[in-house]
Amino acid sequence: MGPLVRELVASGIRQVKVFPSPVLSLLPLQAAHDVAGRAVIDDIIVAYAPFATTRAATSGERPQTPALLGVADDRKDGPLPELPYAVVEAEIISTHFEAHRRLNVSATTVADVKAALCDADIAHFACHGYTDHTNAMMSGLAVAADGDLTLDDLLTLPRRSRRLAILAGCETALVSLSALHRGVSLASAFLVCCQRSPEAA
Repeated sequence: MGPLVRELVASGIRQVKVFPSPVLSLLPLQAAHDVAGRAVIDDIIVAYAPFATTRAATSGERPQTPALLGVADDRKDGPLPELPYAVVEAEIISTHFEAHRRLNVSATTVADVKAALCDADIAHFACHGYTDHTNAMMSGLAVAADGDLTLDDLLTLPRRSRRLAILAGCETALVSLSALHRGVSLASAFLVCCQRSPEAA
């Protein structure tokens, strides 16, 4: 990565978006070091996008006034580690949208999240995510007190043009080893259900 980063910096490019192949998506390219021990992210901002073949599934016009859905894990004594800044993050983002709906995991059902997602142009999830390496369709986001929003749930949502999804949870861009050759991840599922630009971790 060193020669590539040096060429980008010399050209004045300080931010890149990577469309990795399924296997390359398992590698944290932003953390690659050169012989001097300097990491890629020391010089350029690296963002990841799902595979180009999946992105081709998206289309549609953008709304004039986008509606935001914000979901935050507010649980302090739940089955997963606490995310102390999830609610703060969601609240700050929601202030930038006239039309927004905020849901907290402790008082929300999966059915509520699915219904709200159908009406949202932009979705922001500040919650735990996980990749199931045995069954890719069971990978999901911990969005509700009564269960998770799985990849299988996403693929059954009505298809419509949505603008952006921010998946601020672990493993949301990680490809399941059970479907590595197809590049199946939560991010690619959001693209298939017409989320035009999912940003995942």
